[in-house]
Amino acid sequence: MKNTSDSKISCKLCETQKVNSATLELENLPTVAQFYPTDASHSRLMLGTIFVWQCEFCGLTQIANRPVPYFKEVIRATKVSGEMLKARDKQFAEFIEKYGLQESKIIEVGCGAGENLAILGQHCSASYGIEYSQVNVDQCKNLNLPVQKGFPSFDDGHFEHGPFDAFFSFNVLEHVTNPREWLQVINQNLNPGGVGIVEVPNFDMIEKDGLTTEFVTEHLMYFTRETLRLMLEINGFQVLSIESKFANYVLSAHVKKRSAGNFTKFIDFLDRMTVLTQNLKTKFPEKGLAIWGAGHQSLAFINQFQLSEHVNFIVDSAKSKQGKFAPGTELEIRNPEVLTTNKGVRCILVIAAGYNDEIVQILKSTWLKEGRTIYTVWQDSIEEIDAS
Repeated sequence: MKNTSDSKISCKLCETQKVNSATLELENLPTVAQFYPTDASHSRLMLGTIFVWQCEFCGLTQIANRPVPYFKEVIRATKVSGEMLKARDKQFAEFIEKYGLQESKIIEVGCGAGENLAILGQHCSASYGIEYSQVNVDQCKNLNLPVQKGFPSFDDGHFEHGPFDAFFSFNVLEHVTNPREWLQVINQNLNPGGVGIVEVPNFDMIEKDGLTTEFVTEHLMYFTRETLRLMLEINGFQVLSIESKFANYVLSAHVKKRSAGNFTKFIDFLDRMTVLTQNLKTKFPEKGLAIWGAGHQSLAFINQFQLSEHVNFIVDSAKSKQGKFAPGTELEIRNPEVLTTNKGVRCILVIAAGYNDEIVQILKSTWLKEGRTIYTVWQDSIEEIDAS
């Protein structure tokens, strides 16, 4: 077995590239863990080296070997284990009860021959599967299980019967060549607030005991709790919990589709401040206004709410800004000392974030007289300062 690249490899989690050098080279390991040969002499030739490396930035352990040709197909021995089937039945019942999914649509991503779907259908109103292997898909259809042939990818990102309220994926993620794309496509096929279970082999246990026998060519990635959380979070999921299961061999993560950002408060801010600044403009229509503060908050405020025509100049204590012009305004930035000689300014609007109180105290002691006013912009309000 050969290393996959002659020059660089890319981390499947953080996509950092590095020179292709293995941290660990494990010789005399089987080149496959499925589809065994029928010829004895052929079987003796099916040994190679697995090249293990760990990303120094995100910490994900992975192998640099080429993926097996059948990596999209789910092959599992669950159906021959009565105890595993019982465990899945209990797991589905508890998960569906916990998240109120009895009347929901649920999909298993990588459903194999439908072993889990047959159980899942007993706990929710509608269960579906997606599976790449045509043999598996045919077996599912023979059992009247609604299964789509496919594999989550940007090229074919639509899941039939979706979107779904929940999903399950059992020991599939570690096989995937592009896990970020795979997870993002699953995420896109979920309803808002959709939940799921993602299970992978437990590398915390493998690493703790140094189990070299746990490395196989089919598993391209080896997840600890930390790297599993990272992988899920950067691809659109909130991790609700991660626990070890099945004699500590498996990490089982409960996840929830991350909510889209709510920008209504920004729109509300713009509406509110537009009204407040319009009121201020009516009070000082002929450049009777100066602004103290030439930071990014101040310049954004002046331009967003079109204050330039009402402002005489800007003052700021930073000498590096004085004598220059504020972007988008044609307003000169001056030394605050100009306030002692300029008689035309009747109002100063302080826009300096955390420095507002300090500036107000300076103005009260040196500038504030009868007929002059000070206003401050603080978060979502414009406040007049009491002269006392």
